[in-house]
Amino acid sequence: MKLKTILNTYFFIISFVFCSFITFSQNTIYFDIKESKNDSIRIAYSLGEKTYLEKNNLGKEYIKIKDGKGNFTGNLKQGLYRIVLSSNEIIDFFYDNKDVYISLNKNNPLQTLEFKNSLTNELFYKYINNIKNLKSEAKKIESSTSLDKETKKLKIDALYNENLQYYKELEKKYPKNLAILFLKASMEIEFPEEIKSKSNSEQLTYYRKNYFKNTNFNDTWLIRTNFFLPKVNNYIDKYAPQTLEENKKSIDYVISKATNNKELYKFLVVSLLNKYAKSKLMIAENLYAHIAEKYYVTGKASWASEESLKAILGNYEKMKKSLIGEKLDDFSLQYSFSSNKKLSQLTSDYKILQFRKTSCKQCDLSNLKKTIRKNTQVLDIIIGLSDIERKEILMSNAYKNPQIKKVLIDINQEQQVLENLNVTSSPTIYVIDKNNKIIAKRITIDQSIDFIANYNNK
Repeated sequence: MKLKTILNTYFFIISFVFCSFITFSQNTIYFDIKESKNDSIRIAYSLGEKTYLEKNNLGKEYIKIKDGKGNFTGNLKQGLYRIVLSSNEIIDFFYDNKDVYISLNKNNPLQTLEFKNSLTNELFYKYINNIKNLKSEAKKIESSTSLDKETKKLKIDALYNENLQYYKELEKKYPKNLAILFLKASMEIEFPEEIKSKSNSEQLTYYRKNYFKNTNFNDTWLIRTNFFLPKVNNYIDKYAPQTLEENKKSIDYVISKATNNKELYKFLVVSLLNKYAKSKLMIAENLYAHIAEKYYVTGKASWASEESLKAILGNYEKMKKSLIGEKLDDFSLQYSFSSNKKLSQLTSDYKILQFRKTSCKQCDLSNLKKTIRKNTQVLDIIIGLSDIERKEILMSNAYKNPQIKKVLIDINQEQQVLENLNVTSSPTIYVIDKNNKIIAKRITIDQSIDFIANYNNK
């Protein structure tokens, strides 16, 4: 783990907000906020990447503070919450299935924060304050003009080891404490000495294998943190091999780890489906379709309402024929009044299909500056035309570049082709190989030309 990352742990950890486990309890959080006579505060928690306000047993989101005193009673889950002061300053605290007593000065909240009858919060803030102190010492070392680079590194390494030792002592003494479990799950894994001397590829293999070593997928509270979902995404997007098939395997691997935790299982399936629904990645639709097919089509997503299931399966049906790796159904292209060719009759190794309406002025390829490889043909396919407009297109001047053809889809096939390829915007671009298999999509014309150049050199 990098030193800079370690020494910034405070700012990473303090932003986490979560609540956990399924059991509820009607306990009370008591506040003593000095320098605050008549005020209000709120309690927040996070769920994945979103933050919500907690409501008390009267359905109120605000806690009234009168003469510095106030309390919150409600159905809370065990975990870490966030006090939002009227000044919008944030204070994190753990709720551990018993009453919590919190006191602070409104004008200096973090420095005056105190807890009563809460070992969990005391341990958490001891660790946080230790990090802050080490960070301060590290800054002094880094700014020193009397120390050379190597000495600075040794001293900062010593600070890191000091903090690690402090954490290990806490973990040994309080292994089941919620604060310690939280810190453990959010930490990076440590490389054993025998791995540190290995090659980068061997270290990466170890890292992948042990990436979730400190993460217990039986802990439902992971759902309500700001580190768990990013951690999952980092594994899939950065540390697992980056190919379409390996991405699918990574998604299934992560979800499978939550098989015994229904709530976490649901959270992962829904979060990853939504991720790829919004993603601009070229392979995003393939990954969305994979999740839809494996978990929704098969009925594994038992939580899905009839309405949401219908929408997800509808999206899946729309995109399944236009995924990377799929072979296009053959269709006829009209070049002129007397010249029609089927897509399968075109002999180029690669074909770029640009579907667009005439209203898309920037889609015109007359001034294309990129050099198109000899084994590539670009088809500028004009869609959504009336009969008169179709005649005008066929009579219009052709592109000067013979590798670019302005064409129409056979009028009897156009609607079906556009449905199969999920053409909903202008332009929509596909790159296909000599067998009419889709090898790229969701990119520009220039990117398509570059993609073919790189693909051809593999």
